[in-house]
Amino acid sequence: DMINQETGQRGYLLSGKEESLEPFIQGAESFTKHAAQLRQIIQQTGGERTIDQRVALSLLETAVKQATGWKSLAAEPEIKARREMNKVTRKIEDVSAFIQKGIGKGYMDEMREILNEFVSAEAALIEVRNKEQHDTADFTTMFTIFGALVALIIGGFATYLLTRIVLRQLGGDPVEAVEVAKEVAAGNLKMDAGASAQA
Repeated sequence: DMINQETGQRGYLLSGKEESLEPFIQGAESFTKHAAQLRQIIQQTGGERTIDQRVALSLLETAVKQATGWKSLAAEPEIKARREMNKVTRKIEDVSAFIQKGIGKGYMDEMREILNEFVSAEAALIEVRNKEQHDTADFTTMFTIFGALVALIIGGFATYLLTRIVLRQLGGDPVEAVEVAKEVAAGNLKMDAGASAQA
């Protein structure tokens, strides 16, 4: 976003055409939006605010302050000077004299250093977020496996109890009932079914 702003500003200083300022305007709007999104992402990482979060937020605020300073103290005055030159017979040397003071370059150099530090701080927070996601996934997997095992044990135990209850109500073992049926089919009607059931 800052590079876009600087590109638009320089393009306008060289050409004097308002359409050259499009990257400058869009870059400024995008910078504000992205800075707000970054604040939100950093603040959502973890429960309590960590040292990495404080460092990242501090660097972000420093970058925003630096960008604001560059815009108000360097870019906008240079653009204004170029606009004035368009209105009257001022020369490019008048604008160049202002640019040669190096105000804009100083801001951009500091901005690059701050943004490099910010990227490092944000990388540490990305590791924290990744660990949190892995921990949550591991916990969910273990909970699912444990829940499935408990369900299997409960289901097996319930099946066992129901089988015992049904067998009691039938009065004996189903295998024994089959044996009695076979004896009757074979013509052995003298068998003691009660004794066989008790056995």
